Amino acid sequence: MAKSVSFTKASGVLIESKVFIPFEPRSFEGDGPKRKIVLELAPQAVATVAEWESQIEASRLSTCITEHGVRARINMESVRTWAGAVPASLPPLRQTTANVALVLKGIWNTKHQSGLCLHLTDIEPLEVVKQSPFQCLAEGLELQQDGTESSGS
Repeated sequence: MAKSVSFTKASGVLIESKVFIPFEPRSFEGDGPKRKIVLELAPQAVATVAEWESQIEASRLSTCITEHGVRARINMESVRTWAGAVPASLPPLRQTTANVALVLKGIWNTKHQSGLCLHLTDIEPLEVVKQSPFQCLAEGLELQQDGTESSGS
């Protein structure tokens, strides 16, 4: 039996810079263009999303705020990708930092749950120079468990 879902109009825009994307966008329904993405937003941006969620009764809330960041929808075919002011192609996003635009389209409701319909509409991947974890050996540094370097003793 299919779930009956209704939609309540809501609006909001959140534009954030230097957002870390820990995982590649994924779909539970195979490899289609409509996927979920997790974004590590700044605390004030997470507070804005929590404020949007405050419109929903707490006992019904299916939150988009997770331990890894804020979960949003992304359509891999229609997301606008930028390189400065110029449109660009979408690169792999895992372990990337980017500027993003999130749009609150509304609130979805089922019989027992409700949640935000939050879409990533624009993304500008930032070039991040990744360093080999073995580079620290050549420089006489030790790589810590958190990925930072410290001078050897």
